[in-house]
Amino acid sequence: MKLIRTGLFVSLLLTALPAFSSALTVSSSVVKSGYFMAPDCKPTADPKAYNECVCQANIKKAQITGLTPEVTANVNAGLAMLPEKLAAESCEGTATNPPASGLKVNLASADYEIAYQTPTALTVLITYSTYGAGSEYTLEGTEGFTFDLASGRIVEPFNHLKPEQVAKADSFVKRELLKKYPAALYDEAKARTEPFLTENGCDLCTMFYSKDGWVVRFQIDSIAPLPIGEPEVVVPADLIAAPETLITQTKG
Repeated sequence: MKLIRTGLFVSLLLTALPAFSSALTVSSSVVKSGYFMAPDCKPTADPKAYNECVCQANIKKAQITGLTPEVTANVNAGLAMLPEKLAAESCEGTATNPPASGLKVNLASADYEIAYQTPTALTVLITYSTYGAGSEYTLEGTEGFTFDLASGRIVEPFNHLKPEQVAKADSFVKRELLKKYPAALYDEAKARTEPFLTENGCDLCTMFYSKDGWVVRFQIDSIAPLPIGEPEVVVPADLIAAPETLITQTKG
């Protein structure tokens, strides 16, 4: 059984923002729910305390309706990737009965919230967690996806920036991390010379647009200890513009 690992899980309520477009609707869809027995698996570690062959799933995904078929299909494909991967890899198997009371089993969950919405752009945060029966910690994470609602494609900021603009944004992120987490960062993170942000994307982090700007959120335990959660930095608009502006720009 494979556990997906990246960052801190936050308990969520599905948050409905004001309707910027009467056409676009975001709703919840169940990907996998219930208890599942992994194939060809026999609990061996401590069967009376936990069963590593059974997984309890509570995995949801966001899906949109109301836009053109092509745009709707593109957005929904992007929103489905992580939850469906989680369901397939962390909670595989056939449906089974709930375990005896007190018996620990594997867990896999995913939910979402809307972080930003305008008539032309949408950001959805997918939060998820996995737990292996008998493990000390639950592994939790967030992935953010910002969509161009004209095409349905994910807005990749670095596709619209020149190399020197990416380098400036990366320098800002490194400085802000040292300011916000001076004692918490791992020594390797403090001394890191390689960029976090490159033309290929965000290393050890997810990047999404919110009402405050582009958020660079790092995976749990990637640059700071587990109790710190997911360190994050908001990049100002003079370094990386809003998605509505970026999608009209080219690198030049």
